[in-house]
Amino acid sequence: LFRSQNKKIGAGIILGEPSGFSFKYWLTEKTALDASLAWSVIDENAFQIQADYLIHNFNLFKFPDGKLPFYFGIGGRLKFSTDVILGVRVPLGIAYIFNESSFDVFFEAVPILDILPETDFTIGAAIGGRYYFNL
Repeated sequence: LFRSQNKKIGAGIILGEPSGFSFKYWLTEKTALDASLAWSVIDENAFQIQADYLIHNFNLFKFPDGKLPFYFGIGGRLKFSTDVILGVRVPLGIAYIFNESSFDVFFEAVPILDILPETDFTIGAAIGGRYYFNL
């Protein structure tokens, strides 16, 4: 495990669509729960809550001073705009995890299928970073 994974809980920022606060909780060495409280920059600053279950593959890229896992998962979002929108998220991303630090940085692209109040397909993308700690 890396220092960030040993500490299990990460909090930071996410910038893009959406932008806001990002949280991550490592369940195992390869799985985590990820959540955000964020605002849409495209949809009139609509507020949204999103959460995902992530699986990390640490074997694709090798770095001497850290790890760069590819991750994927499934989750959902509630977006509060003129209507309340419920959607299914499929995050795909990479995260650089520093060996000797309690930080990570990430980039993700997320296909989203909104199912309520009507069906719509969009793609979100963001970069961000988190600091890890124990409670």
